[in-house]
Amino acid sequence: LATVAFVVAGSYRIEWSAGDSAAKQSLILRAGEGVILREVSDIGLVLARPLPSDLSVGAKPWLTLIKLESILDSSAAIVP
Repeated sequence: LATVAFVVAGSYRIEWSAGDSAAKQSLILRAGEGVILREVSDIGLVLARPLPSDLSVGAKPWLTLIKLESILDSSAAIVP
């Protein structure tokens, strides 16, 4: 399981716990930045304080969050 976070506009603080670890980690992402988080057990998103450049253009914060799961299908054929 992996989670992809990409910030389209504004700034976000992303907090997560990976695997069996109870320790939270955090990262601040700004518009145009993204991260792939692997083995995430809990993800919480907190809007970071807007940067001065965000306020000047009046952009609203926008985050895309995608969860990816790998599913193996034994009935699928591999064609060379």
